[in-house]
Amino acid sequence: MTDIVLVFGATTVIFDPRLTPERRVQLLSDSMELALLTDMSEEDGLDARYGLSYDQAAGGVFVIVVTPRH
Repeated sequence: MTDIVLVFGATTVIFDPRLTPERRVQLLSDSMELALLTDMSEEDGLDARYGLSYDQAAGGVFVIVVTPRH
């Protein structure tokens, strides 16, 4: 779980550098919680939209999809 949190956080820094630290934490928290509950989530940042899916049957695999708004 720690790895996906770090990867997702780094991904938002790269694709959404203007996000405030508070919004970045909220985006990460909301995305992770929803993906664990429903197997997927979608959240908007300032410069990108983030999709996070979770496949428990595949051994607890998370997939991050980023759609830049540029």
